[in-house]
Amino acid sequence: MIFSWLFWYISRLFWDPTTPRKKQVDAFRVIDSQKNALVVVPTGYGKFLIAMYLAGKSGKFSIIAPLKALVEEQKEVLGKYFNVLAVSGDYRQNKKIIFEPEYDGFCMTYEMLYQLLIIPKQRTRLFPDISALIIDEAHLIGDRSRGPVLESTIYIIEKFCPNIQILLLSATVGNPKEFAKHFNTELIFADESERPVRLQKEIWDHARYSKHNEKIDIILNNLHILIKEYPKTDQMPNMLIFCGSREESKTLCKIISETYKHIKADFHNAGRTREKRIEIEEKFRGGELNLLFCTPTLAMGINVPADICVITSVMRFNRLLSKKEMITASELIQMMGRAGRPGVKNTLFETRNGKKIPYGRAIVFVEFDKNKKVKQMIEKPIEVKSQIPNTLKYILLTWISAGINNFKNLENMYMRIFIESPDRDIFQKEFDWLKKYKFLTMDDNGNISLRHIGKVVVRFAVHPKTVLFIRMVKNRLNNYEAKISPAQLFSLFMSCDEYIQNIRINDDIDKDALSNAKFFVNSNILHDILYSKSDSRYLQRVGQVKKGFALTFDSYIQQRYGYDPYKKIKYLGKRKIGGDSYLLREQARRIIAATVALGRNWRYGKVLNSLKNGIDLTPPIFDSDIINLVAIDSVGVKSAVLISETGIKNKKEFLNSNPHRLSQKISLIKDKKNIELRRYNLLGGKDIPLWRGISEKRLEKMQNEAKKNKNKKYPDKISNKKESIKKKSNLTGLLGFQ
Repeated sequence: MIFSWLFWYISRLFWDPTTPRKKQVDAFRVIDSQKNALVVVPTGYGKFLIAMYLAGKSGKFSIIAPLKALVEEQKEVLGKYFNVLAVSGDYRQNKKIIFEPEYDGFCMTYEMLYQLLIIPKQRTRLFPDISALIIDEAHLIGDRSRGPVLESTIYIIEKFCPNIQILLLSATVGNPKEFAKHFNTELIFADESERPVRLQKEIWDHARYSKHNEKIDIILNNLHILIKEYPKTDQMPNMLIFCGSREESKTLCKIISETYKHIKADFHNAGRTREKRIEIEEKFRGGELNLLFCTPTLAMGINVPADICVITSVMRFNRLLSKKEMITASELIQMMGRAGRPGVKNTLFETRNGKKIPYGRAIVFVEFDKNKKVKQMIEKPIEVKSQIPNTLKYILLTWISAGINNFKNLENMYMRIFIESPDRDIFQKEFDWLKKYKFLTMDDNGNISLRHIGKVVVRFAVHPKTVLFIRMVKNRLNNYEAKISPAQLFSLFMSCDEYIQNIRINDDIDKDALSNAKFFVNSNILHDILYSKSDSRYLQRVGQVKKGFALTFDSYIQQRYGYDPYKKIKYLGKRKIGGDSYLLREQARRIIAATVALGRNWRYGKVLNSLKNGIDLTPPIFDSDIINLVAIDSVGVKSAVLISETGIKNKKEFLNSNPHRLSQKISLIKDKKNIELRRYNLLGGKDIPLWRGISEKRLEKMQNEAKKNKNKKYPDKISNKKESIKKKSNLTGLLGFQ
């Protein structure tokens, strides 16, 4: 029964009318024997089918991945057979629904699952019901930033939830045998020769370039050569073109579309709406598009296979650090692996023994001096090893929180990490540091417990040194007499190394944004509270803080201030600042939340709590009165600004106001703002949209909606248990097991 199902299911899922692949069958047998498994097979082999098999065999399951986009895709696929919940971000936002018994499985990011594991109360509520954990992109254990959390997840599962069966999936592990042995898993390995569709890998050398225009010209020349290899026919292969930036994908798509009228092309990046991206993916899979220009995010497991895959450059510009860096071997292999996969109507064939065999092409455009390095990356994936020593202070605190509360047990856990001979001296040094600064206590018997600041580090995933910095700033603020604004409080606490170490200033890109930020970030206060005159990095740090502020709050500054005749804020329009605003916003949210948790009852406790809520809004807001008003369901940012300037500061005052009088006051404020805007626009400034008032009727409607809605924070609970049973029975029938 099982083999007949496999034949049917694979043919339906991948459009590949073949018998089940050997390594898939091997994986099914390991799963049936209740053993843990490491599956390392080439892209396109069918790893997710193995994950589906384990999900169907288990009671409840969890599947984790590195990206929110991948989590959402996994939910969409698994949702056809299970009631699954996609959980990403902060677990506290989902704490009312995540433990509901109606769910069959959970799709999460690595960090989300780890937060649930390291708090015993949460772990004992959720994990006794989970019998399977599927870890996608398992090679990221060797990643400096994601690896420590992912590796620690496996150790904590082994120690506290040994009943959970673990399935590790990857396409790029350079040392699979050592990996499998270390993590006590059965190895299912297939090399490139077992790839379902052969992948032809090519490196196209080109001259070095120094300007962006030169890079575009080189890419276009190569694309012209590639496109001309295939005549104008209906059988033109579909191509994925991986570009270095959103703007590059859009520019190349426009030029190619205008040059070749017979080619149907589009671009796919994070700048487009989720709905539009899904539509484009479906068109590409369905053959309605020939070329899809995209950013590398699309390579991370999202199912968009192609005949030909082109990587336009192995270098990328890190906008946050304002420097170029080479992509990793894993990233390169993931992108190349999108080509020549089952699931597309192949148009590339080679003849073997009189038979037409499909194949794919992966082409990398490389500057000639990087040819040797790229060749090495392609031929042999990098060996994976533990990155825990790089963040050992934080990891030790999470282990203690999880329940490893004896020194000897903690040391044994450290000696378990995926390194041939872990250095005990490093462990002892980091432990002594945590003990010295009172993150933990230890009695004479070696029993360990976390102090309050240690618990804050664990709860908000911040660096222990950041917590010490927060306490230092709070102490100095207590002795500072001048009043500090919420924006200034943000800049003070964001001056920690954990936040600003990822920020570099690019004078050309960041000039206007830094100019805007200076009206909110007071350099003198930063100097008085944080920096001595002897600090050689003072000016650099202030610039980094200003850029972080601008990246976090730029959308709000543009909406509220646009053009302010007193501040003379520069209207940036759609122009972007050089940096990753999402990354910095997430960091800021955690650091401010940790600051609030370290002491609510102090001088600025309420202001900081309001700021924490403001960072969670879209766009993030730093003005307390606007935060209070935007928290009302029916009130947007611009409406909140106008309402605030009438003197109303919170929901209660808004609900008690007279709509007629309020509308009149708003009309006067709107007219005053627009006089200045018209003058600015006439003098040749950027064309900033004029302010609109709020009618009496609209205000009444906003008040009525605010009275009805009580800020629903959580999705509705799944109530129909029959639907869950029906979905799962569909898969159970297909799998052929009881």
